[in-house]
Amino acid sequence: MLHKVLLVAALASTTFRLAAAQDPDYASPDSSDCSCGYYIPETQLVFTNRSTLDASLISPTDNLQDALNNQGYEISTDTLDDSTPLKQKYTVNNVVYNAKRSAIDLVVTGSKKRKQQYVKGAEISSFADTIRYGSFRYTLQYDKTPGACSGAFFYKNDTDEVDMEVVTRYMYGTSPQQGALHPRGMQFSIQGPDGQTKADSFRKRFDPTQKFHTYRFDWEDGKVVYYVDGNYWDELDGWTPGEGWEDDEVGGKILLNNWSNGDPSKPFLYILCLTNSNIDTPHRMSI
Repeated sequence: MLHKVLLVAALASTTFRLAAAQDPDYASPDSSDCSCGYYIPETQLVFTNRSTLDASLISPTDNLQDALNNQGYEISTDTLDDSTPLKQKYTVNNVVYNAKRSAIDLVVTGSKKRKQQYVKGAEISSFADTIRYGSFRYTLQYDKTPGACSGAFFYKNDTDEVDMEVVTRYMYGTSPQQGALHPRGMQFSIQGPDGQTKADSFRKRFDPTQKFHTYRFDWEDGKVVYYVDGNYWDELDGWTPGEGWEDDEVGGKILLNNWSNGDPSKPFLYILCLTNSNIDTPHRMSI
């Protein structure tokens, strides 16, 4: 049996910041008291499960790892030895509770002035790792400081992945484009055998560093549609993760991360932060 996922998350500053939880109005297909699931009007799909991460339920005295675990999330501690020019490492210490904002900061630490073997970053991932299709919503605020890649994903593996990413150096589309891997503005991509990437500058839209906005993608068979603050932004159609999967094949998980690989074309300061405070995920899961 498959389960689908709806995610609401939040992302802020070269702090990557997840905003405080707001309960979406998940209309039911027939009546307001329908108990069959969470109805998405745009796709007319119903998601049968829901999981949440709400930073407002965390207090400064809590053990952050335990608090995240209790809500179905964990702090990644992966090491990426194949990253170049510098290796990367996700650490527990780079995920920090921000009491002033009631948020969780995902921090990148490094220095332009000293050599280092690893650039330390931060990542949160869901325990749920069998998600298949859904409406993923992240309330995010980015930082102006260049040098980080801040992203929110559905992730099964490197060939089954849906991304929303910002490379902060190219956020406004005013620098020469580095290439297909780092287009200007918000990067929308599907990673896979027939994957696609689009990018759209924030210029003439809004400044994503000034306040929180809700970034969303609805992933269904053959299509991913992107929204910002409830308004249609773009879409990718054709091949999507899930195509060719068997009915009982497991899906993937939710990731939020902030990282840098020390690329000299993306110089970073000592601290770069991405902050998050809310994930809301009605979903369907493979079992």
